Amino acid sequence: MADYRTLQDLIRKDQLQELRTSLELRTGINKNFIRLELDQKEQIRLSFSADFSKTSPYRYGATITPDWTVLEPTDCARNLAECLRGFGERNSSELNEIESLLHQQTKQDLTEEYFPKYSYADLKTQFVHTLNCCAMSEESLSFTVPFHNHTIEISTNPEKHLIASVTLDGKEVYDIDKGAVGHDGIADLLSVALCEDLYKEGMYDYERTLQDFEDTYGISQLSEEGAFHQDISPDREVNWMNDILFDPLEQSGDWDR
Repeated sequence: MADYRTLQDLIRKDQLQELRTSLELRTGINKNFIRLELDQKEQIRLSFSADFSKTSPYRYGATITPDWTVLEPTDCARNLAECLRGFGERNSSELNEIESLLHQQTKQDLTEEYFPKYSYADLKTQFVHTLNCCAMSEESLSFTVPFHNHTIEISTNPEKHLIASVTLDGKEVYDIDKGAVGHDGIADLLSVALCEDLYKEGMYDYERTLQDFEDTYGISQLSEEGAFHQDISPDREVNWMNDILFDPLEQSGDWDR
């Protein structure tokens, strides 16, 4: 009951970012398609959809009562409700099993269009948030985070609030004993490790990623060889840091350019 009241309070205050992110990571459903609200009876209503073009965007739903009984169930709604319950019971020994079942079942229930495509920036932003949440937790030393067909294992040092290690599908991505970096750097390593697999699975947004880098670093101003295009006006201000980033100084004579 305490968890239920806490969730009611969070919904009233619209403080649900962490919960939506958790639901997204555990289901593969974009957090922007998940809605949590209170109905007229102050019961928690969980609903979600992948297609905002429909007349009623939140097409799947379940009402969750204080004893966690699910009404109006579809398979997806029932599983998401189980995930919500599991979120309130992080120490439960059944949590990993619930997450695994949830992930597999929702994938069977949903069509391919339900799954979003991730740009590099999407992945990094999501992983930075996840790493921050794990590092600040005092309840556990390790976390298992299902991400579509992949499994991310995160180990922490709760005393120092540090990420100790990260693996992706059993392969090492980061180990603090081999060199410590911040959460931003760990998220980069994890994003890079996932990009190729997500691309093969049709879930990596290469075009949006390229546009993000062009907007940030000005890649479009460079030729394929890394030099600036010749048609750029000579009086145009040049960002030399970008030039160095994509056309590195390899020999002492390069400093003359």
